Amino acid sequence: MRNKLVLKPRMAKPFWHGEPWVFDGSMTRQKGYQPKDGEFLDLRDDTGRKVGSGFFNSKSVIRLRLLAFGDDDREPREIIAERIAEAIELRRDRIGFDRQVTNAFRLVHAEGDGIPGLIVDQFGDWLVLQIDCLGLVRHESWLAETLAQATGVRGIYRRVSKMARDEEGSPLEEGLVWGEEPPQEVEILENGLKYLVDFRHGQKTGFYTDQRANRLTLAGFCQGGRFLDAFSYSGAFAFNALRHGGAVHATAIDSSARAIEAVERHGELNALTAIEAVQGNVLRVLDHYAKEGQKFDVVSLDPPKLVPKKASLRKGLRLYREINEKGMRVLEKGGILATCSCSGAVSDQEFEGVVRDAAANNSRRLQLLSRGSQGADHPERVPHRASNYLKFRVYRVL
Repeated sequence: MRNKLVLKPRMAKPFWHGEPWVFDGSMTRQKGYQPKDGEFLDLRDDTGRKVGSGFFNSKSVIRLRLLAFGDDDREPREIIAERIAEAIELRRDRIGFDRQVTNAFRLVHAEGDGIPGLIVDQFGDWLVLQIDCLGLVRHESWLAETLAQATGVRGIYRRVSKMARDEEGSPLEEGLVWGEEPPQEVEILENGLKYLVDFRHGQKTGFYTDQRANRLTLAGFCQGGRFLDAFSYSGAFAFNALRHGGAVHATAIDSSARAIEAVERHGELNALTAIEAVQGNVLRVLDHYAKEGQKFDVVSLDPPKLVPKKASLRKGLRLYREINEKGMRVLEKGGILATCSCSGAVSDQEFEGVVRDAAANNSRRLQLLSRGSQGADHPERVPHRASNYLKFRVYRVL
């Protein structure tokens, strides 16, 4: 029989509905028993009914990450194997990526696929594995074998997030987990465009596949226009605008020299030469363009996560507003603004409010043309709001 944690009275309802994160304030204090970090425990309500089972970590803000719900008494590996199979079936048979057009996608989306803290991205013949739950660390070798058998990939590489180190206390280091050592760069396809992914040095797992559909959506507003890709990273928004949207020219801005070099190489790789890559502080570059009177028909703003936690919400919202204000100042009259937030701590209403404030401060009017989120390979686990993190909005700015 497993050890258990007990919820305070009237705290069980969210977990009966499928919420996977249990915070310390929801649970009663343990008497005479201290759970071990990484231990798989049962969770019970104050009447003794079993609510679910999950991985405990005293170092994490999230004390318990639920893997099973209700009376499911299976061991973790049996549950995880089933969830991995379901995740692969979704991508292979339901979403059905055409590998001649797109061979890069999220294979397992942590809580979104019912496996807390497990992120797996597939890039052609390679997987990148990221474990953000301490309880899964001891299962890593088995996870790699299971994923390799299910996908037939050549190798699996491990990335370790800052969150895994700082909040979960993960002992893992980045490196090869299974199979062949990957090359320095792996060529992938997304929306028929080629990109080079560096597993060792790239941001997150190396490439952001969550914006795939949004890149095509924005391309539909770019015919004959001049496009600005701010916080460009790989330049994927710009290249979709050029290849699929008929933009006549694109400018990509990023503070990272490595990112700018990648944009230039991706331009060569796709024979798209009507692009200028600019390294610099994005806000300062936007200020310079506004001062010089340089305007664009379409502006894309895709900054990094500015609100990692609720504690930084106010500061982050101010920065989102400033970014949008400066983006609007370099738009032609009636131009198109695409603006994004990947901060799960920011609600849809808060983000749209920031954009409205930015427009008001610029004496502009907005027409909302499109709302988007992450792609279907990054599913949201209802009712787990944190698994729906990406906000993508397209506005006409008047």
